[in-house]
Amino acid sequence: MEPTNELVYIVDDEANVGEALSTLLRANGKRVQLFTSGQDFLDFARRDSCACPEESHLEFPPTDGRSRSGFRRQYSGLRDRKPSRWDRIVAGSRTNARFPVVSDVQEIPNAIPLCTCLILDLKMPGLGGLEVQKLISAKTSIPVIFLTGRGDIPSTVRAMKGGAVDFLTKPVDEEALLASVERALRQDRASRQKAVEHAKLVARYESLTPREREVLPLLARGLLNKQAAFELGITEYTVQIHRGHIMRKMEADSFATLVKLAGKLMLGTTRASNGNT
Repeated sequence: MEPTNELVYIVDDEANVGEALSTLLRANGKRVQLFTSGQDFLDFARRDSCACPEESHLEFPPTDGRSRSGFRRQYSGLRDRKPSRWDRIVAGSRTNARFPVVSDVQEIPNAIPLCTCLILDLKMPGLGGLEVQKLISAKTSIPVIFLTGRGDIPSTVRAMKGGAVDFLTKPVDEEALLASVERALRQDRASRQKAVEHAKLVARYESLTPREREVLPLLARGLLNKQAAFELGITEYTVQIHRGHIMRKMEADSFATLVKLAGKLMLGTTRASNGNT
């Protein structure tokens, strides 16, 4: 089986619940990492792009020749309209099937960044799920799916306002959980792609000379070449030369595209200061 670049963190103080969720997700091709407390997750040195943390223990989908569909049938349904199946899994009714526990960073292709999400229990000893969500959002971002043993409307509202992808109740419906995980991973993948594209845009902007950085926001504001020249105290011809260099360095195929790129950098309202030509 090809190594997947999708990693799901699970934080639940009930170890058996975490193992049940892990089993389901691994059976559906996801890498999983378990934590039994919010503090453990916060203390963990996450490096979710291009490589896994060296100290991580990632559980892989089965690699012993069994088909994913067959394996899924064996473990399917944390709920699946049969609560007793959830009970059996949570109670520790496990088969003898084993999964490799891997910490080798070479297993994930370096060219492909990881996309991740977090399944987070709402009620836990110590730091609760909402507290963990708040602390995470203060320094990084990751799509969060909350789990709770009972419906709690105020907590649901707080979680959703904090950016949670979903809020599910235990026993968890298998299809609902998998759908939420896929949605969260898509969201994280899109966010990472957007961040990569923005970083490339910033790099192109930083390749401009100081004078070109003064010219760009003036052009983006809609000033004509002669107006920009007047603002900067230089000739219109010089502005034309700078404009051509800016278009090339910013990889803009049209002036409209250049204005759009400047808008992403929030340069449209920036006033240039005088400087050397």
